[in-house]
Amino acid sequence: MTNKKDFLSILAIGLATFAMYFGAGNIAFPINIGRSSGFYNNYAILGMLTTSLLVPFLGLVSLLLIKGNYKFFFGLLGKVPGTLMTFLIMALIGPFGATPRCLALSYTTFSLYVTDISSLEFGILGSVIIFIFSYKKNYIMSIMGKVLTPILLASLMVILIVGINHTYRLDYGDSQYSTSISAFYTGLREGLNTMDLFASFFFSIIIFPALELHIKKFQNYELTSAIIFRNSLKISSIAMSLLGIIYYGMSFISSHNLVSLKEVDLSKQLANMATLFLGQQASLIANLVVSLACLTTAITLVVIFSEFIVTNTRMFFMPYVLVLTTTIIVSLIMGQLGFGGIVKMLKPVLLLLYPMLIALSIGNILRVFYGFKYSSIFAYLTFATSLTINFL
Repeated sequence: MTNKKDFLSILAIGLATFAMYFGAGNIAFPINIGRSSGFYNNYAILGMLTTSLLVPFLGLVSLLLIKGNYKFFFGLLGKVPGTLMTFLIMALIGPFGATPRCLALSYTTFSLYVTDISSLEFGILGSVIIFIFSYKKNYIMSIMGKVLTPILLASLMVILIVGINHTYRLDYGDSQYSTSISAFYTGLREGLNTMDLFASFFFSIIIFPALELHIKKFQNYELTSAIIFRNSLKISSIAMSLLGIIYYGMSFISSHNLVSLKEVDLSKQLANMATLFLGQQASLIANLVVSLACLTTAITLVVIFSEFIVTNTRMFFMPYVLVLTTTIIVSLIMGQLGFGGIVKMLKPVLLLLYPMLIALSIGNILRVFYGFKYSSIFAYLTFATSLTINFL
């Protein structure tokens, strides 16, 4: 019985972790990869899985090993650079990047069926929903793991099963890439757009308390690095498996339906596929999928950002509800740029910062287990290399 409860508990945390990661970009980008790669889809999606799955969970495990202490993690870069990096990444995954992107994608899909609603009107409605869930932040893990995630998975599985059944008889479409290597490289870059590595550093704040409680309640172990590492891998495996199946399934379907997706905007591709496979009325399920995916991620992001601001501005005595409201309002305003506009704005920043943060994550894991002392040097050398390759 204990083993069963242990499994169910770790499964719930894994499902909640999946729900946190699965947001706007995690729907749009795999479909776009399949649409552009065609018969090179396997290579392209492998590249995307590297940067959208393996890298973010590398970051998550790295932070869980230090109990979600992101201040210490970024402090490896030095006090001032670490503080600046923390604020920059928090802003990008908060109201200036990932959160408004969730609202923008949700609106684009919803507006295909309810044409008389404006972006601002929809954003206000979505913001109210996000506020309600975010205000009761102590219940996020429970709500996600037990309510939102099962509905989200069921919705996605319907589209995947029907879509694959419709698609597997068809041939792959033509690829936009000349070689498998170029397709793989494009997948690597596309995976950065999910911004999941950035989110990992701060998702650990919510995940670690649940993980700690699980270990104490069902395993009776001390919180050693080895125990945390082992359980972190279990959680990551559950979340990565679900994300990987969905990513590959979506890319596979779109790589066989290039004609129907050829001229479709990035943010409308899921709704287009659902209409193709399920019909106009049944395709409303696409709205449910997008809305739930965006909701679960946006809730997590605004809570993390709001908590961060409250914690780091205690001298101003800013209440959580005020910071939360302000965060949602800024996200609403930024969301008016549209999904494509936000993606374009973020791309140079992602290309520059991702390699550095991957190096810092690896350096921290080596530090925990082997006493590695050169995490900052490793990170800065990687940053210089990335800057040279991409911008100089």
